[in-house]
Amino acid sequence: MCVFLLTSDLLFSSRVAQAARSAGVPLTVASSSDAVLRHVSESDSPRLLVLDLSAADCDVQRIVAEAHELPSPPTVVAYASHVLGPLLQEARQSGCDLVLTRGQFVSRLDELIQAAIG
Repeated sequence: MCVFLLTSDLLFSSRVAQAARSAGVPLTVASSSDAVLRHVSESDSPRLLVLDLSAADCDVQRIVAEAHELPSPPTVVAYASHVLGPLLQEARQSGCDLVLTRGQFVSRLDELIQAAIG
């Protein structure tokens, strides 16, 4: 069971890492769509895939499509700053399970990880 994070924000990834550590779940951080998809497809039980929509190489449509084709697809959560409305809308249209502003994501981080592993 693992949580995957696509982001290029190393400082923010430490916050997600702390939440995963507190839940006793390993976190894999990737900075590209290819890397996160490789990690997810190689995992025995991907549970949660978190996408930072502001990451330079976040192809949300491709990631969601490929993640949903897995035998046990992970929950896909996307987040971005509230000022990036078009990116948030694209994520909704791409089929993400949950799309949040960055503030909403931070406030629900522990809950999201617990729900994924529960």
